[in-house]
Amino acid sequence: MAVAQNTVIIDDVEYKPGEQLPQLGSIHRVFKDGGKRHYEGLAKDSDKLPLYVANNSSCFMTDTGEYYKFDESKKLWYKPDKIEQSKVTPIEVYGVLNGKIQQVSEDVEGIATPLLYKGSVSNISQLPLSPKIGWMYNISEKSIYGEAGMNVAWTGEIWDALGPAIDMAPYLREDSEIITSLKTKTENLESANYTDRGTLADTDAFLINDGTGMKKSILSKLSDFVLNKIADKVFEKLQTNNKTILGAINELNSNTMKHVSANSDITPLIDSAKRFNRKLISFDAYDIPDFFPSSSNWWMGFIALNNSGTYGTMIAFSFSDNVIYKCCWNGSTDKNDWVKIS
Repeated sequence: MAVAQNTVIIDDVEYKPGEQLPQLGSIHRVFKDGGKRHYEGLAKDSDKLPLYVANNSSCFMTDTGEYYKFDESKKLWYKPDKIEQSKVTPIEVYGVLNGKIQQVSEDVEGIATPLLYKGSVSNISQLPLSPKIGWMYNISEKSIYGEAGMNVAWTGEIWDALGPAIDMAPYLREDSEIITSLKTKTENLESANYTDRGTLADTDAFLINDGTGMKKSILSKLSDFVLNKIADKVFEKLQTNNKTILGAINELNSNTMKHVSANSDITPLIDSAKRFNRKLISFDAYDIPDFFPSSSNWWMGFIALNNSGTYGTMIAFSFSDNVIYKCCWNGSTDKNDWVKIS
């Protein structure tokens, strides 16, 4: 950039010796409105627009018709896409409209081969001899390209048949034949007087859509599907280790305490109770006939175990003699350990 040799004033800005001078190129001020400056110039010098100007200063590029405005808060020149104030100049209106036209032109140029409808001809002999790519015509009569009403477009080499125009009127009118037919079929389905099937059978059929179309199946397959789904379903609220219905039933069945006969030894009965985490168990003369104080068959007893199952207290009742006995179990007990308490 050039440096001032003497004090100079450019664009109403004073530069002292040694200060850098702005390089505005073709940009020059046309008029000044208060603090706002209004410039003209060539588009190639748009990057030389000064940044010391006031907000809403403007510049019109005389070679391209581009129009710029200045945003003082951002220190940025930009091209507005709309009229931003009530009082505008003809140049500003022209600049904004010219920017819109340029944008539309760029969008159209970005289309590789846009179709351009040029009108209708009666037959193919009326098609132009030197068409441009994308020109499209409607042929009223039947031709080598198809039935009457066919649309064709020029590809650069041949006329390409695009298809005929479609009359949408029959589809849009509520009283059209198509809509009326659909309504009639729907009403027939809703009002049909179907008889009661009664008890269902495994071979009864029904329709189902599997995503590829309607298919037929029978109720036995549906019931198998539902049962398998229920069997595999996990129920988190079940208080068993296995959270499926069948698994929970099997688990509960396996935890059921089985009957144990031990003659004179109660230890197998207690071991069975501990395996199933039972703290209070009952037994009678049929379970351990030689364990009770007498040979009467009318005995019934209970044993309460501690948490670890290492010892417990037993009570026995004789219904024939009306007596009550007790004894302690600490790993081994026989009939001689009973003590009469009533």
